[in-house]
Amino acid sequence: MKKGGGGGVDEKGFKKKVMKLLKGNDFFCFATHEPYRAGVPDVYACKNGISFWLELKYTQKEGALAHPLTHQQSAFLRDVNNKGCEGLVIVGLPGNLVYSEKITQVEKRTTFDLDQAIDIIEWIQALSE
Repeated sequence: MKKGGGGGVDEKGFKKKVMKLLKGNDFFCFATHEPYRAGVPDVYACKNGISFWLELKYTQKEGALAHPLTHQQSAFLRDVNNKGCEGLVIVGLPGNLVYSEKITQVEKRTTFDLDQAIDIIEWIQALSE
């Protein structure tokens, strides 16, 4: 994992952290890598009959994402949500904070307010409910 300003991690390290926490909280999950179909989210997770497609982004500071959602990522998550499943964008922030919203809200913004972020452990526990 790369060390950055504030002791944060990069997007790859953030994915590893999310996967470890999901598995540690009894989720079935796997990281996806689909070279033949653009836009497939980074992680699939399920627990208690509910499934989640999670697109993970990470930023070292409050503000714009270094890599905003692509058109294909937005389309995939919209399609998932239109079928009644959960497609979420999870933005990792320094200090073990995450910001999570449905795709329709995230694709219209480029900044993420730390006041609306929650601790990553709280977020994982909220998914379990």
